[in-house]
This record gives sequence, C-alpha cells and structure tokens, in this order.
Amino acid sequence: MAKSWDEKIAVLEAKLALLRERRKKLMKLLREQQKKERIKRQGKRGLIIEDVLPETVNMTDEYFKEFLQRIIPINCVRHELTAILEKQKISLNNETPPV
Repeated sequence: MAKSWDEKIAVLEAKLALLRERRKKLMKLLREQQKKERIKRQGKRGLIIEDVLPETVNMTDEYFKEFLQRIIPINCVRHELTAILEKQKISLNNETPPV
C-alpha cells in the first residue's frame, strides 16, 4: 500500500530533523577542535617568545602587552607579515620547501 503524502512528508521531516541534529553536533566538534588547535598554537608561540626574550617571563600581562606595542611598529609588521605570507603561499603552490 502506498504511503499518503502526509506520511511521506512526516518521514522526510523526521529525517531532516536528524540531519540538523547531526550537523549541530558536527559543528560543535569542529569548534572544539579549532579551539584546541588555537590554544596549542598560542602556547607554542608564547614559548617561542619566552625563549627569544626570556626577560619577558616575569612581566605581567599588561606590561608585556605594552612592551610589544612599543617595540613593534604595526605598519612595518603588517608589511613584513604580508610579504612572508605571500612567499609562503607561493612556496605551498609550488610544493617546494621555504628557504
């Protein structure tokens, strides 16, 4: 016996609800993974700074932020960062290791 249109719609709506719930769970997992990666990256970069500038270890967060703001001219940094990222993008496109 063939299902009525209402039954078919109900089945599709139930499937849609399941798919939406699955998407919601996957999005949550993605956000959690991205957060873990960000925390790991920030930790590594913090260790690099402490290795290069060991004097900063005992600074408070406020003094450290002020220190960075004073020593890093933003326009110069953005220019250099853009150049480095362009070089990296070219290297990745050519699949050759950066020099």
